[in-house]
Amino acid sequence: MARNFNADYITIADHVALNMGDDVDSSGPFSVVFWIRSWATVSMSMYIVSWGVWSASPSFNIITYGTAGSLPGRMILRAEAANSAAAQLITDTAINDGAWHHVVFAFDGTTMRAYIDGTVEATTASKATLDHIDVAGDWRLGTQSALGNYLYDTELAEWAKWDVALNTEQITALANGVRPPEIGTRPAWYLPLLAGLEEEIAAIAVTNYGTTVAEHPPLIVPAAGPAQVPWHGPLWQAAWAQAINTHVGVA
Repeated sequence: MARNFNADYITIADHVALNMGDDVDSSGPFSVVFWIRSWATVSMSMYIVSWGVWSASPSFNIITYGTAGSLPGRMILRAEAANSAAAQLITDTAINDGAWHHVVFAFDGTTMRAYIDGTVEATTASKATLDHIDVAGDWRLGTQSALGNYLYDTELAEWAKWDVALNTEQITALANGVRPPEIGTRPAWYLPLLAGLEEEIAAIAVTNYGTTVAEHPPLIVPAAGPAQVPWHGPLWQAAWAQAINTHVGVA
């Protein structure tokens, strides 16, 4: 099940796996991905993720514009390194239409690209070499670092980060419902936001501050189970029950 962030939030404890870039002296690629479903029509901008204060060096923030702004429902990312180099871009698609959307922000060491549902939405080169991003603090999903603006009427799921810029084939697979650990390159961390709220790669501590369960996006079940079955709802449950029964020899 996904998590609903209606005036609630989740923290991901500070950990080396969260860091972006190779080391303190060099720029390195990374990719951050997630699924989002939103109906939010509030006037103020809402924070999807916040790691450090907006425009601080270093920091990493993604927000959606509110209805009072000129680009309601569209996302803006700003990543800033300790050397004050920054990359900022705005997506073309409004994501507050009540549908699940897959989002990728991929940095190849020079250029940041945003993808929604597998399609490139925006591209920007960093103003200078975007060095290591390592914020001394927790990731916050659904609120800003200062615990101000919360997400409303928004659901999130399947967060992951890689220390590479994902290629087109990998991004397409993720948008089609393949789980992050199964695209051939292991993520640095992965938080599906299922009922247990467990980060599955680096064992990072996750704390839930009241978010509620929601329907998970339609993912493909792992390779060990029935192929090409959406990973949610009664169909998924029945398919897995059949797979388990077949495996243990139950008719």
